[in-house]
Amino acid sequence: MHVWLQIHNMSLPVLLKTLFTEGHPAFFYLIIYPFVKVGLSIFAVQLLCWLSMTFAVFILLTFSPFYLITNILIVLSSGMLYFFPIIARSYSFIPPLIFCAAAFYTKSKKHPISYALIVCCIANTHIIMFGFASCLFLQFIYENFIKTKGKHNIRLKIALVIMLISILTVSINIFGAVFFNPIYEISHHSFKEIINTLYYFFVNMYNNYTLDLVACEVPLNLLSFTKLLIIAITITYLLIILKKLSLINFLIAVLAISSQIIIYIASYPTILPQRVFCFHLIIIFCLWTSFLKNDIQNLTKEIYYKKAANIFISILFIIAIPTGLDFINKDIKGNFSSAKEMATAIKQLIPNTDDNIVFTSNPVYSLAVIYYLNDRNVIFNEKPVKYSIPEAQPYIDLPKYTREHKNVFLILTQKENKEAKKFKVIYVTKPSIVRWEMFCLVRIL
Repeated sequence: MHVWLQIHNMSLPVLLKTLFTEGHPAFFYLIIYPFVKVGLSIFAVQLLCWLSMTFAVFILLTFSPFYLITNILIVLSSGMLYFFPIIARSYSFIPPLIFCAAAFYTKSKKHPISYALIVCCIANTHIIMFGFASCLFLQFIYENFIKTKGKHNIRLKIALVIMLISILTVSINIFGAVFFNPIYEISHHSFKEIINTLYYFFVNMYNNYTLDLVACEVPLNLLSFTKLLIIAITITYLLIILKKLSLINFLIAVLAISSQIIIYIASYPTILPQRVFCFHLIIIFCLWTSFLKNDIQNLTKEIYYKKAANIFISILFIIAIPTGLDFINKDIKGNFSSAKEMATAIKQLIPNTDDNIVFTSNPVYSLAVIYYLNDRNVIFNEKPVKYSIPEAQPYIDLPKYTREHKNVFLILTQKENKEAKKFKVIYVTKPSIVRWEMFCLVRIL
């Protein structure tokens, strides 16, 4: 909703200027820009994300060197089955791009510009892919310019420039976000907060049943500990196997995953399941391309490592299947978000006249409500909310609006349910998967 509303209400120059401080690369915005501008609904964005993931499955099943059962388990995991195709965000384009890069890897010397464009797109999907794209850039330099002596053709040089520009572009995004956006301000964290971040980084794809953000406390129970232990052992063994197959790919995996962890710990502690799945994709890419390299001279060892890699990849993804199925079941039976329900209630209960005015206490979480309200304004700090704005304390000038309107209403999120008790409750939405998109409508005056 956030992306759709931004594009709907902004010109291209204004959008690009806004993205500089938001920390979001432009790739996803530019893809859906024409669809929004011609008047298509959010369904068009959802369809694009679904088609993107369908293509990802096709690439995986057609070109992957893994066993068929391994590929099937990857497809059935919660990331591929639900989080990427159903939640329409830029992450939905990461799997097909990474799979294309892996499938195209052996042809990167013959078609360097095509490979460079894929890496460029990966870099510009989301800032959490910056480290991975940078590693691919350095690998390209090593394999095509340092390792290979002599003259280099013009296509290699053009490919190098394309990758360099893409990396610099994302660097500018990161710079703008860190220095001009308070949300991404680098801050100091306690040891306990770092442990929480690390825990949710590794397990959020497996046991996050409400699409919650980073929790305050690590759940200390046997099930959580068992899952964490299985995941830790599996990832450790996969990295050991990767080191045996290809030292360069091992370093790429370690550096790329470490860069994501650093981003989360330093200034971006919102760990959604889609973001967690991205580091699994990095491991898949590195193993995939390692299988294609065939660097190991001993055939027996190579077969053993490949079998072991398939087994541990299968374990990593098979334990993610129940979460995806649970989300699908909850989505079918109930609300993913209660925004549409709240918007419908507002339309039915509050006539669109000058006597009535609706405020929101949190414009970030209320964006979906605003989308479904269409031409009706929702006010935050005396301005109509058209798209996401930086976080700020809500302020309502009650004397002013009492003079201008008979009825003043406020949309509260679940986090602010305690505030609802102070006012007359008009409507409360049903529970939803996204907990911060459950709403309560109250009347202030």
